[in-house]
Amino acid sequence: MEILPFDILIRDPKIKKIFRIKLVDITMEIFYSIENLT
Repeated sequence: MEILPFDILIRDPKIKKIFRIKLVDITMEIFYSIENLT
């Protein structure tokens, strides 16, 4: 169960918000990369 500390981090609202923003950033970057390839 090494996921637990990470889980606790994600439960923190401030960290959760930052994490979500970062995730969206990465997703958008990947999306744009794919768009530019085609």
